[in-house]
Amino acid sequence: MSHSTKKQTMRSATARKTAPLVAGVLTAAACALGTGSALAAPAPSTEPAPTTTAAQWPGCAVDQLKPGAQCHESDLPRVDLSGRDLRGIDLTLSDMRYTNLSATNLSNSNLQGADLRGAAMDGRSDFSGAILRGADLSGADVYQANWGGPSGNLANLSGAKWGTGDVCAEGSYGRCNF
Repeated sequence: MSHSTKKQTMRSATARKTAPLVAGVLTAAACALGTGSALAAPAPSTEPAPTTTAAQWPGCAVDQLKPGAQCHESDLPRVDLSGRDLRGIDLTLSDMRYTNLSATNLSNSNLQGADLRGAAMDGRSDFSGAILRGADLSGADVYQANWGGPSGNLANLSGAKWGTGDVCAEGSYGRCNF
């Protein structure tokens, strides 16, 4: 399942769960206003929800990212986050393709389902304790990053490149098969 398909599936499920709640709130509001009739609730949209950009979340614009920020589903492709301290940040389902993560501290962060294809890291990049379940690091230059026991590491490492020149074989999930 592609990154955008995962995001759309999660949004669709949320819309189905919240539509009855919205209708109930509108009915209660109409009664409270004394109109005696319920307001018609809008039908759930069949249009895909707009893609979230980093700037839409408070504190999630590239120049504002900080440790512990809640920036899930952010669009951060091809940005330079090198040397940043982003410990404990939530970047669940974020698009971080080809992002420069050299010397970036992402320890104890949540990168679950994040798209990190082609991202660049080095020996100073710290992912210790990070949640990487479902993250896609295929084709990423993982060099000698500190993985220090990532939690739930079932990330896709197919084609990931190591500093030794080794490349993970296709189908490498959770660990690199050479």
